[in-house]
Amino acid sequence: RSGSVLGIDIGTSAIKAVEVGKHGDKLVLQNYAILETKSYLERQNQAIQTSSLKISESDSAYLLEVLLREMKPSAGIAVASLPAFASFLTVLEMPLLSKTETDRAVAFQARQFIPVDILEVYIEWFRTEEFQDEGGNKSQRVMLLGIPKDIIARYKSVFREAKINKI
Repeated sequence: RSGSVLGIDIGTSAIKAVEVGKHGDKLVLQNYAILETKSYLERQNQAIQTSSLKISESDSAYLLEVLLREMKPSAGIAVASLPAFASFLTVLEMPLLSKTETDRAVAFQARQFIPVDILEVYIEWFRTEEFQDEGGNKSQRVMLLGIPKDIIARYKSVFREAKINKI
């Protein structure tokens, strides 16, 4: 579709933003910005984000707001990347089923692959491939993704505090 999208990555020592738009059938880089901080080298608790799944919401929001003020993006939609250590990801192989049947099968199998209470996680799945197995049966590969709800809440809080209205 037309318009542009703002992508945001909050890392350990930097916040990066990229604005991508569409020009015909191609994606075009319209703008980007990086705000780095080295204060975490002096004090460990100064990291923007740590591998313990904690994100400093107020610091991140402030730094993101500074970055966006300088960048001046025009995108109407913003999306955030999540660190790999904050999500659960696996590929499932199963018989080719309808969307409804796959929903049920994935929900059942998710409990085996996500090591936290399923009620505390947002679960999504995407069919990545349809194929015939060795027995000639139609099968599918499904990517299962689980993200803890508290991680999403933290990111929403950062975006809200940084005055990003759409995510």
